[in-house]
Amino acid sequence: MDIVNIIKVAVMAIVQGIGEFLPISSSGHLLVVGKLLFSGSGGINEDELLTLTVLLHAGTLLSILVIFRRRIWEMLTGNYRLILFLVIGTIPTGIIGVVIKLVTKKLYPDLTSSLPLTGIGFLFTGFLLLSFLGKKNRMKVGSSISPAAGEKEVRDQSLKTLRTMTWLDAFIVGIFQGIAVLPGISRSGATIVGGILRKLTPEDSAVFSFLLAIPAIAGATALETLDYIKENGEAFVDSNFALYLAGAIVSFLIGLVSLAYLMKWLKQGKLSWFAWWLFFIGTVSVIWGICS
Repeated sequence: MDIVNIIKVAVMAIVQGIGEFLPISSSGHLLVVGKLLFSGSGGINEDELLTLTVLLHAGTLLSILVIFRRRIWEMLTGNYRLILFLVIGTIPTGIIGVVIKLVTKKLYPDLTSSLPLTGIGFLFTGFLLLSFLGKKNRMKVGSSISPAAGEKEVRDQSLKTLRTMTWLDAFIVGIFQGIAVLPGISRSGATIVGGILRKLTPEDSAVFSFLLAIPAIAGATALETLDYIKENGEAFVDSNFALYLAGAIVSFLIGLVSLAYLMKWLKQGKLSWFAWWLFFIGTVSVIWGICS
């Protein structure tokens, strides 16, 4: 294997592992980093890059399943209300995603690879973070945990938890997730903001956000994989497949760490700090896209 490609895949895996959970848009950063690393490179072509991207998303999906395994088990063994809310939240995400895909396929087929639009998405995400995830939105929960409920007690009774949220809350968070289909808009950032706007505690906004990500990421990954196999047949498993699979493992491990830090920084009201990076990378992406 080419050592240069190994390094490039490792960088992409790290970017995906960080970007999927921190509110900076993993897809947007993969686009920018991919153009930096693979433009004009004979090592990995566009089709292989898509294979790599699909597997990296699968890696971070696995990290969600590991981190939230207890929540998932609780849902599967009795918390059917939360399962219903995840279904409700997935409906607008799916509708918006399909509409955007159909519209852009006819009017703007290069939407997902457009640097200027990705840059605008970065700037929009930065605005969301700065407006709604600052210190004023720190987590307002007690420090004790109830063994029976498995949830923290809310001091501010105006805030909701996963047990008191409504179907409308789930639907609106799903709309925010659907909007994040657009390049450069962070799925985690948008859905956490959506939850906070619906009066969910920041922690429960994050938990619902990542539980809602399971069907979204799994569905998107499956569709991308099927589309790719349909167009390329058996070429899906190429000579670099083992390398891409190793990249998925790296994105999984980095994702575990990133998710732990996200929960910590969310409690401390520090996620708004990422807005300044998004303003920078967004401006660079817009200028780069226009000038290239």
